[in-house]
Amino acid sequence: MSAPCEVAVKCVLPAVRAMIAKELMEKHHMKQVQAARFMRVSQPAISLYRRKIRGKAIDLENDEDVSRLISQMTEALVKNNSSHK
Repeated sequence: MSAPCEVAVKCVLPAVRAMIAKELMEKHHMKQVQAARFMRVSQPAISLYRRKIRGKAIDLENDEDVSRLISQMTEALVKNNSSHK
């Protein structure tokens, strides 16, 4: 049996990262390389999130509360770090 923190790291965290990557590319018009630098992950990781190969273990996009929180958090991060362009 997996510990709760293992489940979070293997399932929840990649799903959250995928949602953040999607927000950065769609709402903030970042390219994959820019989103990768912003998130401090590799460009191939962003590609995997975008194609739903990574971060698909749990679908958080249908949860309105989670989606709203991710959107607010991403907006705040972009606003506080205007060097993404």
